Amino acid sequence: IYAAIKFVIYTMVGSLLMLAAILILYFAAGHSFNIADLNRLSLPHTIQLLLFGAFALAFAIKVPLFPFHTWLPDAHVEAPTAGSVILAGVLLKMGVYGFLRFAFPLFPKATEQATPLIFALAVIGISHDKQALPNFQSHLNRIGNPRAFNVFIHDEAINHHFN
Repeated sequence: IYAAIKFVIYTMVGSLLMLAAILILYFAAGHSFNIADLNRLSLPHTIQLLLFGAFALAFAIKVPLFPFHTWLPDAHVEAPTAGSVILAGVLLKMGVYGFLRFAFPLFPKATEQATPLIFALAVIGISHDKQALPNFQSHLNRIGNPRAFNVFIHDEAINHHFN
């Protein structure tokens, strides 16, 4: 139950921040959720940074990007195999899709400024995971099989590639 609660808390915090940002965009676009209308918005740089931060935090939790990754190993350990497959195959990729489809195009100035930070976090995540590799054998009994570690490395590599 610990992993489930941790997962829900992480995702709810990120989702609530993104919901607030979506509502701000909705009112700024003249009561429209049309993505074309949202892409045409010319928001001040400070507002772009704040809204991008809300979107980025939500997607960083979903990906999961370092340091928002601590829910993932617990979720994989406690989830049945089917749950792990859904996490790895759907949820984690939705975070990258969200960055590419929504956060980057909606907030181009903020994206330009935040890209080095996102890139650095992805590299830290990969480095952090590779440092854990020698100790992985001792944790194999806890994890049950290497699927969690494999998914974790794969997602950090995706983050690094797209950022």
